[in-house]
Amino acid sequence: MKFFNTAGPVNKEIHYKVDPLSRWNLEEIINFIAQEKYFILHAPRQTGKTSCMLALQKKLNFEKNYYSVYANIETAQTARNDVKQGIFTVLGEISNRLFDCFTDEDTSFLSDLPSSKEMIESYSPNIALNEYLKLLCSKLPRPLVLFIDEIKKLYQEHTNHSGQLFDEKCFPFVYRLTGGQPWLVNALAYEVTYEIKENRDPAVIITPEHINIAKEHLILSRQTHLDQLADKLSEERVYRVIAPMLTGHLSHAHEDDTEYCVDLGLIKKTASGNVVSNDIYKEVIPREISKLSQDKFLSLFQPVWINPDGSLNTEKLFTLFQEFWRENSDIWAVDMAGYKEAAPHLVFQAFLQRVVIELKMLTERNSYKSVKKEALMQTAAYADLCNATEAHIIVFDRTGTKGVDGEGKSWKEKAFRDNGNEGGYEITIWGM
Repeated sequence: MKFFNTAGPVNKEIHYKVDPLSRWNLEEIINFIAQEKYFILHAPRQTGKTSCMLALQKKLNFEKNYYSVYANIETAQTARNDVKQGIFTVLGEISNRLFDCFTDEDTSFLSDLPSSKEMIESYSPNIALNEYLKLLCSKLPRPLVLFIDEIKKLYQEHTNHSGQLFDEKCFPFVYRLTGGQPWLVNALAYEVTYEIKENRDPAVIITPEHINIAKEHLILSRQTHLDQLADKLSEERVYRVIAPMLTGHLSHAHEDDTEYCVDLGLIKKTASGNVVSNDIYKEVIPREISKLSQDKFLSLFQPVWINPDGSLNTEKLFTLFQEFWRENSDIWAVDMAGYKEAAPHLVFQAFLQRVVIELKMLTERNSYKSVKKEALMQTAAYADLCNATEAHIIVFDRTGTKGVDGEGKSWKEKAFRDNGNEGGYEITIWGM
């Protein structure tokens, strides 16, 4: 039996896999090795770097032109500022992994190789690793290649192995959700074929509806990959890139900030500008930033906006949210990890992801009439694009609220309901 892998390197005996060596420019890598150059394999986390290194290690050792050793030195991080302990850990890892590259060869020539303890006692921690590698290379009859790990194909393989079919519409849908990110592709497949128990039956044909349910489970489960990704949102340099993307404002982020977000896998560069990498991340980001607000909203209101058939009763939901916004608009935005300017957008992105909703801001610089006209045209276009059954516009009034001096608008003026027609759609407008 095989499984989709979401943690650690791929094991071809039990995991579905795409040949790791086909995922990079192997010829270029081999040329680097032939020229005795250092190189860095740089990619976002959980995209298959370790699996690629292990596959190349196996290839090199099989061909017997090199000795190839893979060492994972992540455990050295626990030493923190203790250099001696950190180097001792690294030496131990390389020593333990060394014999993986010998299959049917005599290794007696390594019998007098000093142990990690002997090396750390004989040399300063600053040079012990270098001295060990020099000594090791002097004993090996072939050059050493050391890999240091810092700290539609898959799904078809499942079908071939188990006989379970995927509806053809699943593949473009999965790509849209994941952007091809390997961890997400595997996690989604594992969820839909194994975690959802009724789908374990190979006779069940996996449909886009199944995939969508699996996606919801994945997001709500806050698995490590998504949880750690969401944790990055509180970093200032991530905020400088992500916040303008959420609000639609012009970004003034440094290029280094943008590259950092690309490296994290949060965003990707396109011809039309930077965009969030995939649809799952597009849901995770607003949900995570607005999590405190979601919890508070649900603690105040029972889900009376859900109809008996499971559909959304938008009439009740919008009415309740108007009340919630009126009472809490100046409070909950403070809790949103620096994303206060994007607060209205984030909350509704987090709550209402099943209905076409256009968010607009009413300020001193524009009028309700101009905002309404623009929003009606945009919302009708969106609704037409996704074949929506209903459409709404939310207008957040950011002009001042009436105070003791009598200036500004009252909440009665801000919280209103209006309607408009555009492109054959009856569109409801909610003031907040």
